[in-house]
Amino acid sequence: MVAWGRVGAVSSTTKTNAVFEPRLPHRFGQYELLEEIARGGMGVIYLARQSGLNRLCAVKVLGVRAGGGASGPSLESEAAAAASLSHPHIVRIYEVGCHEGQPFFSMEYIRGQNLGQWAATRVLTPREVAGLVRAIGLAVAYAHTQGVWHLDLKPDNVLMDADGVPRLTDFGLARHRDLRAEREATSGIGSPNYLAPEQASTRYGDPRAVTDVFGLGALLYFLLTDRPPFRGDTLEETLKAVLEQDPPRPGTLRSGLPEDLETICLRCLEKRPSRRYASVAGVVEELDRFLRDEPLRTRGTSPALRFGRWCRRHPVWPVLVLVIGVGGAVTVREIRARMQDLQQVAERARAAQVRAENAEWDARRHLYSGDMTLAFAAQSAGDPGRVRTLLDRQIPGSGQRDPRGWEWNFLDGQVRSDAVGLLGQLEGDVQRVLVIPGGGRLLAADNAGKVVEWELPSGRELRRKELRGVGLSGLVASPDGTWLALNDRLPGAT
Repeated sequence: MVAWGRVGAVSSTTKTNAVFEPRLPHRFGQYELLEEIARGGMGVIYLARQSGLNRLCAVKVLGVRAGGGASGPSLESEAAAAASLSHPHIVRIYEVGCHEGQPFFSMEYIRGQNLGQWAATRVLTPREVAGLVRAIGLAVAYAHTQGVWHLDLKPDNVLMDADGVPRLTDFGLARHRDLRAEREATSGIGSPNYLAPEQASTRYGDPRAVTDVFGLGALLYFLLTDRPPFRGDTLEETLKAVLEQDPPRPGTLRSGLPEDLETICLRCLEKRPSRRYASVAGVVEELDRFLRDEPLRTRGTSPALRFGRWCRRHPVWPVLVLVIGVGGAVTVREIRARMQDLQQVAERARAAQVRAENAEWDARRHLYSGDMTLAFAAQSAGDPGRVRTLLDRQIPGSGQRDPRGWEWNFLDGQVRSDAVGLLGQLEGDVQRVLVIPGGGRLLAADNAGKVVEWELPSGRELRRKELRGVGLSGLVASPDGTWLALNDRLPGAT
């Protein structure tokens, strides 16, 4: 499944898209764009008037053009999935379309603020918070019954209307369950402060319906504590917190919170999806029990359970405690003191390791950026061999982080598409392929004993040799392309 506006892989036909920046007011099909009201990573939202119906609406013009990246049929399928939703707590979508190559959709215009802005101007009681999150949960649970997952629940994506009623919007990362098998698994990442672990790492599986359980818990956490579950000075630090750290318990950030509401919140925010509520509907049911002052079905995380999880994350500490205990009669206070000292040492060592890893990653990203700049220059100069060399040296080794982004995929697709069309000219099965670095030439040998050399990017055939009876265990060219070898040097090859 592919997110609406995030591009994880770009095909060889992707073109640079002109930015849609009209002078306002601006006629856009049947809409008159009046003013810009919001701007995000996937597009710009305008206040507009729809002619004929003479009604105000919001028009979101996506930051891609038809034929580029996430647009086209996949985008229309995603938008149509969201447009099919009809719920009192979901902003209604009126139309999904494409005007002059620019994908867009129009939706109900909500006069008000987003949830973050709205909550900043008031102090909400725990019961008010529970009722608010329950209403949002009802909308998400309904979307799930229609096969649509939101996957980007955060305060910015909840609008509060004039009556204080929450309205869920921006299904920008939404996925339709039925589309999953039809598309590549390239996904948007969402907002890191509210990200579920499975959206940051494959070790927790793929994003799915239970990801919205985490998102709902993140909204609950925000409304209870006035901060997101995870924070860091950099994106890397935030993602590390998402994957490896538990958020501070809400009760440590705001006194007087009901234990049951904290239990619901932390159950939603479990790292492992299997430990969360099984569905958003289950979260809504627990919130209903809280509001009715009934016992929860969920058991709170006891100190012993939290200690057990801590031991699993830090397996060395239980062993140290055991050694200390065996070594003599040591009081609990002394054990705690020693553990704290050792933990501080371990934390300082880990901080130093993280700094070193971040420095190495920054250097790797700078090298990647430079190589991609050179690769684009080589592509423009018609030197696919140089492009291939630059791309190949950015392929990560075992255990290394992968710096590659859409630009690597784009150039890789361009080089491959040039070569694939030429290889189809061989009569037999292709056995060996070689791009001569810096030479702008492609060499290929088939199992019929033919070796063909083409000029790139023109595709003009330079020479063809019959090598029947020669074993094709290897195809090697000198760096300047002067010599070609198949097990042994072939005089006269160029």
